[in-house]
Amino acid sequence: MNIVALTNDSELSRHTLRQIHARFPLQAVVVEARRRPWRAKLRWWLITRPRSYGWLRTLDQAAFIIYKKLFLEAAENRLRRRMVFQGEPAPDWPPQVPLRAFDSVNAPECADYLRGLAPDVILVLGTSVLKPEVIAAAKNMALNIHCGIIPEYRGGGNFWAFYRGDLGNVGVSIHKVDAGIDTGDILYQQKIPFTPGQDTLASHYFKCILAGTGLFLKALEDLAQGRAQPYRRQAPDGFFPSHTLTEYLRTAARLRRGG
Repeated sequence: MNIVALTNDSELSRHTLRQIHARFPLQAVVVEARRRPWRAKLRWWLITRPRSYGWLRTLDQAAFIIYKKLFLEAAENRLRRRMVFQGEPAPDWPPQVPLRAFDSVNAPECADYLRGLAPDVILVLGTSVLKPEVIAAAKNMALNIHCGIIPEYRGGGNFWAFYRGDLGNVGVSIHKVDAGIDTGDILYQQKIPFTPGQDTLASHYFKCILAGTGLFLKALEDLAQGRAQPYRRQAPDGFFPSHTLTEYLRTAARLRRGG
Protein backbone atom coordinates (compact mmCIF):
# COMPACT_ATOMS: atom_id res chain seq x y z
CA MET A 1 0.00 0.00 0.00
CA ASN A 2 1.55 3.27 -1.15
CA ILE A 3 1.11 6.08 1.36
CA VAL A 4 2.00 9.75 0.92
CA ALA A 5 1.78 12.28 3.75
CA LEU A 6 0.82 15.94 3.29
CA THR A 7 1.85 17.94 6.33
CA ASN A 8 3.22 21.11 7.84
CA ASP A 9 6.78 21.44 9.13
CA SER A 10 6.35 20.90 12.86
CA GLU A 11 7.88 18.69 15.53
CA LEU A 12 4.51 17.03 16.15
CA SER A 13 4.08 16.17 12.48
CA ARG A 14 7.58 14.71 12.31
CA HIS A 15 6.93 12.61 15.42
CA THR A 16 3.59 11.34 14.11
CA LEU A 17 5.01 10.42 10.71
CA ARG A 18 7.96 8.58 12.25
CA GLN A 19 5.50 6.46 14.26
CA ILE A 20 3.48 5.72 11.12
CA HIS A 21 6.54 5.03 8.97
CA ALA A 22 7.73 2.41 11.48
CA ARG A 23 4.59 0.35 10.70
CA PHE A 24 3.63 1.50 7.21
CA PRO A 25 6.60 2.74 5.16
CA LEU A 26 5.83 6.08 3.53
CA GLN A 27 6.28 6.56 -0.18
CA ALA A 28 6.94 10.30 0.24
CA VAL A 29 6.33 13.27 2.52
CA VAL A 30 5.05 16.56 1.09
CA VAL A 31 5.57 19.62 3.29
CA GLU A 32 3.41 22.71 2.90
CA ALA A 33 5.69 25.69 3.47
CA ARG A 34 2.80 28.20 3.33
CA ARG A 35 5.05 30.83 1.84
CA ARG A 36 2.97 33.68 0.49
CA PRO A 37 4.01 37.09 -0.85
CA TRP A 38 3.67 39.82 1.76
CA ARG A 39 1.03 41.52 -0.39
CA ALA A 40 -1.13 38.38 -0.26
CA LYS A 41 -0.74 38.17 3.53
CA LEU A 42 -1.64 41.84 3.88
CA ARG A 43 -4.71 41.39 1.70
CA TRP A 44 -5.76 38.39 3.81
CA TRP A 45 -5.65 40.35 7.06
CA LEU A 46 -6.92 43.69 5.76
CA ILE A 47 -9.62 42.56 3.32
CA THR A 48 -10.45 38.85 3.21
CA ARG A 49 -10.63 38.14 6.93
CA PRO A 50 -12.49 41.33 7.93
CA ARG A 51 -15.08 40.60 5.25
CA SER A 52 -15.67 37.17 6.76
CA TYR A 53 -15.53 38.01 10.47
CA GLY A 54 -15.54 41.77 10.86
CA TRP A 55 -12.75 44.04 12.05
CA LEU A 56 -13.23 43.46 15.79
CA ARG A 57 -12.93 39.68 15.54
CA THR A 58 -10.05 39.90 13.06
CA LEU A 59 -8.06 42.12 15.44
CA ASP A 60 -8.86 39.80 18.35
CA GLN A 61 -7.65 36.79 16.34
CA ALA A 62 -4.44 38.62 15.47
CA ALA A 63 -4.01 39.47 19.16
CA PHE A 64 -4.13 35.78 20.04
CA ILE A 65 -1.36 34.98 17.55
CA ILE A 66 0.85 37.62 19.18
CA TYR A 67 -0.10 36.48 22.71
CA LYS A 68 0.70 32.86 21.87
CA LYS A 69 4.10 33.80 20.49
CA LEU A 70 4.99 35.92 23.52
CA PHE A 71 3.46 34.01 26.43
CA LEU A 72 2.48 30.46 25.47
CA GLU A 73 4.89 29.06 22.92
CA ALA A 74 7.93 28.42 25.13
CA ALA A 75 5.91 26.61 27.82
CA GLU A 76 4.06 24.55 25.22
CA ASN A 77 7.37 23.53 23.63
CA ARG A 78 8.63 22.27 27.00
CA LEU A 79 5.38 20.43 27.64
CA ARG A 80 5.46 18.83 24.19
CA ARG A 81 8.99 17.58 24.69
CA ARG A 82 8.00 16.07 28.04
CA MET A 83 4.66 14.54 27.02
CA VAL A 84 5.25 13.52 23.42
CA PHE A 85 9.02 13.13 23.03
CA GLN A 86 9.53 11.98 26.64
CA GLY A 87 12.66 14.06 27.06
CA GLU A 88 14.26 12.92 23.80
CA PRO A 89 15.50 15.43 21.22
CA ALA A 90 12.95 16.76 18.75
CA PRO A 91 12.54 14.20 15.95
CA ASP A 92 13.62 14.57 12.34
CA TRP A 93 11.60 13.44 9.33
CA PRO A 94 11.21 9.70 8.77
CA PRO A 95 14.55 8.36 7.50
CA GLN A 96 15.11 7.62 3.82
CA VAL A 97 11.70 8.96 2.76
CA PRO A 98 11.66 11.40 -0.20
CA LEU A 99 10.78 14.88 1.06
CA ARG A 100 9.26 17.58 -1.16
CA ALA A 101 8.20 21.08 -0.18
CA PHE A 102 5.61 23.25 -1.93
CA ASP A 103 4.38 26.71 -1.03
CA SER A 104 0.87 25.21 -0.95
CA VAL A 105 -0.42 21.64 -1.11
CA ASN A 106 -3.00 22.99 -3.55
CA ALA A 107 -0.41 24.29 -6.00
CA PRO A 108 -0.79 22.71 -9.48
CA GLU A 109 2.76 21.35 -9.30
CA CYS A 110 1.92 19.56 -6.03
CA ALA A 111 -1.13 17.92 -7.60
CA ASP A 112 1.05 16.84 -10.56
CA TYR A 113 3.64 15.38 -8.19
CA LEU A 114 0.98 13.39 -6.33
CA ARG A 115 -0.56 12.07 -9.54
CA GLY A 116 2.90 10.87 -10.56
CA LEU A 117 3.25 8.97 -7.27
CA ALA A 118 -0.29 7.52 -7.57
CA PRO A 119 -0.61 6.78 -3.83
CA ASP A 120 -3.29 4.49 -2.48
CA VAL A 121 -3.73 6.68 0.60
CA ILE A 122 -2.90 10.30 1.37
CA LEU A 123 -2.46 11.21 5.05
CA VAL A 124 -3.19 14.83 5.96
CA LEU A 125 -1.67 16.51 9.03
CA GLY A 126 -2.14 20.24 9.53
CA THR A 127 -2.30 21.54 5.96
CA SER A 128 -4.61 23.91 4.15
CA VAL A 129 -8.03 22.59 3.10
CA LEU A 130 -7.38 20.34 0.10
CA LYS A 131 -8.76 21.08 -3.34
CA PRO A 132 -10.63 18.27 -5.16
CA GLU A 133 -7.79 17.62 -7.60
CA VAL A 134 -5.41 16.93 -4.70
CA ILE A 135 -7.87 14.61 -2.96
CA ALA A 136 -8.46 12.78 -6.26
CA ALA A 137 -4.75 11.89 -6.47
CA ALA A 138 -5.36 9.15 -3.87
CA LYS A 139 -6.51 5.91 -5.48
CA ASN A 140 -8.33 4.86 -2.31
CA MET A 141 -8.84 7.84 -0.01
CA ALA A 142 -7.27 10.78 1.81
CA LEU A 143 -7.38 10.66 5.61
CA ASN A 144 -7.21 13.56 8.05
CA ILE A 145 -6.52 13.75 11.77
CA HIS A 146 -8.79 16.29 13.49
CA CYS A 147 -8.52 17.24 17.15
CA GLY A 148 -12.24 17.48 17.71
CA ILE A 149 -15.36 15.36 17.69
CA ILE A 150 -17.11 15.58 14.34
CA PRO A 151 -19.61 16.54 13.09
CA GLU A 152 -20.31 18.64 16.20
CA TYR A 153 -16.95 20.44 16.28
CA ARG A 154 -15.55 20.87 12.80
CA GLY A 155 -12.97 23.55 12.03
CA GLY A 156 -11.77 24.93 15.35
CA GLY A 157 -12.31 21.57 17.03
CA ASN A 158 -11.95 20.85 20.73
CA PHE A 159 -11.42 24.45 21.76
CA TRP A 160 -15.05 25.22 21.03
CA ALA A 161 -16.29 22.28 23.08
CA PHE A 162 -14.28 23.70 25.99
CA TYR A 163 -15.56 27.20 25.27
CA ARG A 164 -19.15 25.94 25.42
CA GLY A 165 -18.55 23.87 28.56
CA ASP A 166 -19.03 20.61 26.63
CA LEU A 167 -16.15 18.80 28.34
CA GLY A 168 -17.61 15.36 27.70
CA ASN A 169 -17.42 15.87 23.95
CA VAL A 170 -13.71 16.40 23.31
CA GLY A 171 -11.33 14.07 21.54
CA VAL A 172 -9.89 13.16 18.15
CA SER A 173 -11.30 11.97 14.83
CA ILE A 174 -9.75 10.20 11.84
CA HIS A 175 -11.91 10.86 8.80
CA LYS A 176 -11.97 10.81 5.03
CA VAL A 177 -11.16 14.09 3.33
CA ASP A 178 -13.83 15.45 1.00
CA ALA A 179 -14.67 18.85 -0.44
CA GLY A 180 -15.86 20.24 2.92
CA ILE A 181 -14.04 21.12 6.13
CA ASP A 182 -13.96 18.04 8.40
CA THR A 183 -17.15 16.76 6.74
CA GLY A 184 -15.91 13.37 5.49
CA ASP A 185 -16.96 9.95 6.78
CA ILE A 186 -15.34 8.81 10.04
CA LEU A 187 -13.02 5.83 10.31
CA TYR A 188 -12.14 6.15 13.98
CA GLN A 189 -13.07 8.53 16.77
CA GLN A 190 -12.06 8.61 20.42
CA LYS A 191 -13.13 10.87 23.24
CA ILE A 192 -10.20 12.04 25.39
CA PRO A 193 -11.22 13.01 28.94
CA PHE A 194 -10.13 16.36 30.31
CA THR A 195 -9.00 16.23 33.94
CA PRO A 196 -9.65 19.56 35.73
CA GLY A 197 -6.73 20.62 37.88
CA GLN A 198 -4.29 18.55 35.83
CA ASP A 199 -4.95 19.17 32.16
CA THR A 200 -4.64 22.39 30.21
CA LEU A 201 -5.71 23.19 26.67
CA ALA A 202 -2.16 22.41 25.53
CA SER A 203 -1.76 19.12 27.42
CA HIS A 204 -5.15 17.90 26.21
CA TYR A 205 -4.17 18.74 22.62
CA PHE A 206 -1.01 16.66 22.93
CA LYS A 207 -3.04 13.77 24.37
CA CYS A 208 -5.28 13.95 21.31
CA ILE A 209 -2.31 13.89 18.94
CA LEU A 210 -0.87 10.82 20.68
CA ALA A 211 -4.22 9.02 20.59
CA GLY A 212 -4.81 10.14 17.01
CA THR A 213 -1.50 8.61 15.89
CA GLY A 214 -2.71 5.25 17.18
CA LEU A 215 -6.04 5.70 15.40
CA PHE A 216 -4.23 6.60 12.17
CA LEU A 217 -2.36 3.29 12.43
CA LYS A 218 -5.59 1.36 13.06
CA ALA A 219 -7.21 3.00 10.02
CA LEU A 220 -4.23 2.12 7.82
CA GLU A 221 -4.32 -1.46 9.08
CA ASP A 222 -8.00 -1.65 8.16
CA LEU A 223 -7.32 -0.23 4.70
CA ALA A 224 -4.45 -2.65 4.13
CA GLN A 225 -6.69 -5.58 5.11
CA GLY A 226 -9.65 -4.31 3.07
CA ARG A 227 -11.90 -4.00 6.11
CA ALA A 228 -12.22 -0.23 6.49
CA GLN A 229 -15.82 0.83 7.11
CA PRO A 230 -16.18 4.66 7.05
CA TYR A 231 -19.39 5.85 8.68
CA ARG A 232 -21.36 8.98 9.50
CA ARG A 233 -22.63 9.96 12.92
CA GLN A 234 -26.11 11.34 13.30
CA ALA A 235 -25.36 14.40 15.44
CA PRO A 236 -25.74 18.19 15.23
CA ASP A 237 -23.37 19.70 12.70
CA GLY A 238 -21.21 22.61 13.79
CA PHE A 239 -18.40 24.53 12.12
CA PHE A 240 -16.28 26.91 14.22
CA PRO A 241 -13.54 29.33 13.08
CA SER A 242 -10.23 30.15 14.73
CA HIS A 243 -10.70 31.54 18.23
CA THR A 244 -9.73 34.97 19.49
CA LEU A 245 -7.57 36.10 22.41
CA THR A 246 -10.69 37.08 24.39
CA GLU A 247 -12.22 33.64 23.87
CA TYR A 248 -8.97 31.91 24.78
CA LEU A 249 -8.47 33.83 28.03
CA ARG A 250 -12.09 33.26 29.06
CA THR A 251 -11.89 29.53 28.35
CA ALA A 252 -8.51 29.01 30.01
CA ALA A 253 -9.72 30.82 33.14
CA ARG A 254 -12.87 28.65 33.30
CA LEU A 255 -10.84 25.45 32.96
CA ARG A 256 -8.48 26.55 35.74
CA ARG A 257 -11.53 26.97 37.96
CA GLY A 258 -12.55 23.39 37.24
CA GLY A 259 -14.51 23.61 33.98
